[in-house]
Amino acid sequence: MLYIPIAVRFVLDTETLASSGVHIVTGSSDYWITVSPTSSLGQQAKQVLINTPYINGSSDIVNWIDVTLNYNVFPYLSTFLESFARTNGFEVTPTPRVSFVSGSCPLLCQKVPLHRYKQYKPDPGVENGTPCQVTLCPFNLTNSLLFSTYVAHGSLTTRLGDSLGYLSDLKYLENMVGGVVVQTPDSIDIGVVAQHIRKVNGDGDLVVVLLWGKVLETVGIADVFSRSGPKRHLASDDSATIVAWPKFPVFPVRTVLTTNGHSSWGSCVLLKNDLLVTNTHVLTPYLEDPLGTVLVIDLPDGPLTILNQKHALVTPSSLVDISTISLAESDILRFTGLGYSPALYQQQRQQRSLPPIVGQNVVSVGYGLYLLPQWQSPGVSQGTLDLVFRSRYNANTPYKMPSLIITSASCWNGSSGGGLFRDNELVGIICSNAEVRVDGRPLEDDGNAPVEKLTRFVFVVPIELVEYLISGGSIEDDGPLVKTWKLDTFHKDRILGETKL
Repeated sequence: MLYIPIAVRFVLDTETLASSGVHIVTGSSDYWITVSPTSSLGQQAKQVLINTPYINGSSDIVNWIDVTLNYNVFPYLSTFLESFARTNGFEVTPTPRVSFVSGSCPLLCQKVPLHRYKQYKPDPGVENGTPCQVTLCPFNLTNSLLFSTYVAHGSLTTRLGDSLGYLSDLKYLENMVGGVVVQTPDSIDIGVVAQHIRKVNGDGDLVVVLLWGKVLETVGIADVFSRSGPKRHLASDDSATIVAWPKFPVFPVRTVLTTNGHSSWGSCVLLKNDLLVTNTHVLTPYLEDPLGTVLVIDLPDGPLTILNQKHALVTPSSLVDISTISLAESDILRFTGLGYSPALYQQQRQQRSLPPIVGQNVVSVGYGLYLLPQWQSPGVSQGTLDLVFRSRYNANTPYKMPSLIITSASCWNGSSGGGLFRDNELVGIICSNAEVRVDGRPLEDDGNAPVEKLTRFVFVVPIELVEYLISGGSIEDDGPLVKTWKLDTFHKDRILGETKL
């Protein structure tokens, strides 16, 4: 199977819609495929046009080919996303009803040289956190020439079953549905962008990537695999649940009110055989009302309920957002029986590894945005260390130690308490992402300026500081470390050279 990305336009009576897409060549047959940007496109489209830059005559001409279409609804994905969105507070765009539009375009085969097409490389089943890129034609109606070969990058954060697809932290752009997604850097073909899901409260958004097998099956051409190379096993729809608890010892931690069952959640990391670590703010509802709240750690074999009589919750310092949960002997055996080992970090290595360095690749691991206990593996997102700030923890600390880390690995509400890993080594505990005021927008009802959450500007407590605190180390109330986390100034500005007026 060979393919190239394309741009698609749908001319309706009152407007023109657009999407990205793909043109497939296999043997003597060809197919173009995209995702419908509206729920009733099959009844509305008066004309469908497709384009690829390889048929443009000159630098200032964009050639479009008029094609016919078939309309195929994928009901299972629509039902799955509607249920997922309703349960987790998302809205689905551009439409909750996932439909594929396809057809044939022999003229494109004549116009585009065969060497311009990419050979399909089947997805062997990649891990959560695998980097990916999507080739798309965003802002198709604004400037189809300028954006005809746009490539965006992100991570495949969570696998949706063996036969369905992935959730990705790719930033959604206009006309992105139908874009072709590949694993990087090996160009392994994953599938196409099927939908965009966005948290109603503004906390963040994700892109749904549908596997090639399901795409081709839906439009009725799944047999192209048998004509063009290896075929992925296509499981039945009932297997399309979130699967595969990964190697990272990161788990959801929920606080549940006993009066009405309402809950909030964060993430936690198995730091030692008998110790979980998370953020204090994740545990706050339980710490404030232990009699009216139940604390639950969700494991693959069922929930683990934390009770005061056999578990100790410790906050080493009220000045740093870190708390620990000690585990009973029966709990330790349960984690071990499930195949989990404590997170590896520098202090555990016989040979000390390199300290965290700006620019190093890392992954964030946690349960941000949504939670499906017992069926969900943590979301994993690629990023880099963007800042590592060092200071003395107190006046007696002989040298400066990592005090605060900022990373570009994606995190959301619910990721708090999760882990930041470098080559499977724990670098720190995720704390929060940044919020910035948005100028030019009306004030909120409470009179405050609106804010935007920066999901790729994430504050992390370094593992060195975590280990220092749980080992009994003390910090100064008004020292550099505390001021660093408050973003307060604790330095003096000095101007060098003569002042010139």
